[in-house]
Formats: sequence, C-alpha cells, structure tokens
Amino acid sequence: MDIAQTLLLALVQGITEFLPVSSSAHLVLVSDVWGYAAQSVAFDIVLHGATLLAALLYFRKDIQTIATGVIKRDQTQQSYALALLFGTVPVVIIGILIYRGIEVFRAVPVIGIVLILSGIFLFIVDQCGKRGWIRSDTSLSRKGLFIGLFQTLSLLPGVSRSGITMAAGRLVGFSRKESTRFSFLLSIPAITGALLLVSAQADITSLSLISTLPLIAAAVTAFCVAYTVIHGFLKLIERIGFTPFCVYQIVLGIVLLSVL
Repeated sequence: MDIAQTLLLALVQGITEFLPVSSSAHLVLVSDVWGYAAQSVAFDIVLHGATLLAALLYFRKDIQTIATGVIKRDQTQQSYALALLFGTVPVVIIGILIYRGIEVFRAVPVIGIVLILSGIFLFIVDQCGKRGWIRSDTSLSRKGLFIGLFQTLSLLPGVSRSGITMAAGRLVGFSRKESTRFSFLLSIPAITGALLLVSAQADITSLSLISTLPLIAAAVTAFCVAYTVIHGFLKLIERIGFTPFCVYQIVLGIVLLSVL
C-alpha cells in the first residue's frame, strides 16, 4: 500500500471507530467500491491499536476513578466496573465462537441492508429512549449485561459497535451523553479483546510490505482523529442527537446497494 492509501484507511478508521456509523462498512466501501486492496490483518491491528490508545488516553481519569473506587470498595464505582465487565463478556464469548465464520457475512449487499436497519433501529430507540424500555430500578450491572448482549450484534459486518451499544444504552434509560460515555468505555475492553484474538492469528511479517514512514503516519493519523472524534462527539451529542447519524447510515446503505 502507498502512503495515500494508508492515510485514507487511517482517516476512515479514526473517524468511524467511535461514531455510530459502522467502521467495517466504510472500510468495505474503500476497499471494494473504490478498488483499494484490502488492508492486511497486521495493518488492521496497528490502526485499531491506535484508536484504542486514543480511548485509553481520553478516558484515563475515568479509568483511574473506577479502578481506585473498586480497590476502595466504593459501591458506585464497583457497580460501574461490574456493568462494564458484564457488558464485555457476551461479545468475548460469542466472538470466540463465531470468529472464523463471521466473514461469510462480509458482503456489500449484507452490509448495505444491515446499515439501513441499524439506522432505523437507532432512530426509533433514540426517540423513545427518554423513558427507557426496562424497569428504572434495574441494577447497573444488569443494564451493562443488557447492553453487552446487544454489543454481540456488532460482530456482524455493518453493525456499528458504538451505534448498537448507544442504542442499548437508550433502551435502559441512559441519556444520550451517558449512553455515549458508557459505549466509549466499553470499547476499550472490546477493542483490546479483538486485538488479542486477531493478533494470535496474524502474520505480523506482513507489515514488512508497508514502509515504516507510512505505517507511523497511519498510526498517528488514526490516533489523533479518533481522539478528536471522541471529544467532539461527547460535547455535541446532547445538542445534535443521533438522528444525523441514523440518516447517514440509511443513505450509505442505499448507496452500497445501488453500486452492486
């Protein structure tokens, strides 16, 4: 891959990893529709590692607060930590079980249809989310498990991990900002687990096909863009809502279906 291609992929990854628009759909758009060769697994690890680092750096204070609270047996922080744990376990289990078979769904028609359905679902849930769809006295850990079960759907190409967990957050009664924050924190163990799973089977020597400078530039680009997206999205979500992203997913799905 040349430097232009690596930077474009890094830009796409950085923008779409945390927005509710499906990063996998955009990477398919770049590789299949625009004629770019699909990136190697090793290069994919580098991009996801960069976005993971952005999340870790941005939420470092939150992580420290939760960890300190768990050590000091603070009930609030323990509940939040359990919610994140229960939110992670389902996708880890299902991911390990179906990892090799999920690629059969990585086809443009499937992704296009899934994008449209995901956009409609997020819109409906967000509009009805003020009241929540489960009992208000449900424990935070059970809410985390509920969100985690929805997160397993993100294993299907075209389903945005951020989008589906934000939608689930709205279902349990979280505000837009609360559901976004929980989704972003949940991305840290999710991306870490995915990296470990893929790294165990990756041929790291494929990185030798990419010169050092483009690789570093791609990692830095993905990191900076992802960090900016996290910050901006948290600042704006209460004001702009999820509707623009729902419409975008539906339009992108229609575009993907129309170029078959």
